[in-house]
Amino acid sequence: MSVKFISILTILIILTVLLFRKKLILPYTAIGTFFICHILFILIGLIIIPWTKEVIFREEIFFSGLNLIIIRDETIIKTFLIIVSGLILVLISYSIGNLVLKKSPLYIHKGIFNNSKIEKPSIFQIKKLRILLTFFISVSMIQLIPHISVILEAIFGSNPHNQLNARRVVTSNYLLTISIYNIIPFLTSTYFGYYLLLEKKSIYDKMRMLTYNSFTILLLLLVFQKRPLILFLLSLMVIYSIIKHPTIMYRVKSSALYQKIKKRLRLIIASGGLFVILFFLYITSTNYINSTDNPFELITTIVLVVASRIIGRLSMPAIMYVHYFPSIEDFYLFSNIGLFSKVFQTDLFPDSKVVYEYFVGEDNGSLAASAIIDFYGGFGILGVAIGCLVLGLLLRYVDYIFENMRPNITNKVLQVYLLISVFYLSQASLPRTMMGYGAIFFIIFWFILSRRFKW
Repeated sequence: MSVKFISILTILIILTVLLFRKKLILPYTAIGTFFICHILFILIGLIIIPWTKEVIFREEIFFSGLNLIIIRDETIIKTFLIIVSGLILVLISYSIGNLVLKKSPLYIHKGIFNNSKIEKPSIFQIKKLRILLTFFISVSMIQLIPHISVILEAIFGSNPHNQLNARRVVTSNYLLTISIYNIIPFLTSTYFGYYLLLEKKSIYDKMRMLTYNSFTILLLLLVFQKRPLILFLLSLMVIYSIIKHPTIMYRVKSSALYQKIKKRLRLIIASGGLFVILFFLYITSTNYINSTDNPFELITTIVLVVASRIIGRLSMPAIMYVHYFPSIEDFYLFSNIGLFSKVFQTDLFPDSKVVYEYFVGEDNGSLAASAIIDFYGGFGILGVAIGCLVLGLLLRYVDYIFENMRPNITNKVLQVYLLISVFYLSQASLPRTMMGYGAIFFIIFWFILSRRFKW
C-alpha cells in the first residue's frame, strides 16, 4: 500500500468516527478535546505530508535544519497506524469506562457548557485568592530580577538567539517556570471569573482584575514562550463564555438564532485575534522581518511558518520518533521520566533531545511528542495498546469529575485548565503533562481555593 492511499484511508476513518460519534467528540469534554487536538495538530499534518514531502522535506522555511530525506514511506505508514489505532483504542476504552460507571457505551456528556446557574464565590475565597496571586506574582518578579540583563538583551537585541538564551535562563528554575506557566495563569483566570460574577463592580475591583491580568501577561511574555500566553488568553475567553453565554454551544429557539450567531461570531473574532497575536509574536521573535523589504512576501513567509508550526510541529516529530525507535536505539521504557530516574538512581534519557540531535546534528533543541508517540517510544506497539486503554479510562474519569462538580466558578476554571492539560497530551507525554504542564498544580490550587481551612 502506498503512503498516499493510507492518508486517504485515514481521512475516511476519521470522518466515519466523527460522523457516528460527533456528539461525544465535538462538545467541550476531555475525550472531545483529546480527539480534536490530535486531528488538528497531528493527523492533518500527517495527511498532508505524503502529498507534499518532496517540497517540505527540502524547503528550509518549513523544517529548517532537519535531515528528513532519510525518512522512508514505510515509516510514515507506521506512524499513521500508530496514531489512528491509538485514537480508536482511546475511544473504545472511554466507552468501556461508561459501562464501568453503569452508563450506556453511547452516553454523551455535555461538557463544561451547560445551563446551570454558576454559584458566586464567598468573600473568604476572594480574599484567599488575592493573597495567593499577590504572593506568586511578587515572588516571580523578584526571581526574575537577577536575569534582567539577559531579558533586556532579548527584548531590544536584534539577534533571535538572544530570546532563546533568555528562555533557557529563565526556565532553568523549575519552581519559577511552574509558577509563571501554570499557577499564576490558573489563579488569575479564577479571579477573572470571580470578577465577572460580582453584582456590583467597584473601580477597585476592576483595577485589581486588570492588574492581575496585566502582570500575568507580562510574566508570560518575559519567558519568551508563545503557547502559554495564547492558552491563557484562550482560557479567559472560554471562562467569559461560560459565565456570560452558557448556552452558546447548544440549540436555541429560532427566535434567538440571531443572538446565537452574534455570540459565535464573537468567538470567531476572538479566535482570529489569538492568531493575530501568534502572528505578531513570530515576527518579533524571529529575523524574518529583516529577510525582505516586500511586505506581501513577509506576510506570506510568516503565514507559512505559522502554518508549519501549527500543523507540522507535532506530526513531523511523530514520524521522527517512529524512525528512531527501535531502529537507532531501543525503546526507553520509563527512563525519560525525571522523577523515576531520581527515585531509582538511573540515568535520565532525554528522548526529545536525542531524536532532535539525530536529525539536526546539533545539541541545541528538542522535539514535542504526543502521549501516544511517547507510549510507542517507551514500549513499542504494546505500549501504545496498553497506554491508550489506560488513557481512555483516565479521560472518562476526568469527564466523570466534570459531571459531578457543583456549578461554581472555581470548579469551572479547574475544568477549563484540565482541558488545557488534555490539549497538552497532543504535545507531551502523560508524566510531563501532569508535572511539567501543570495538571497536578491545577488540582492542588483548586483544592486550596475550594476548601475553607480552619487556621
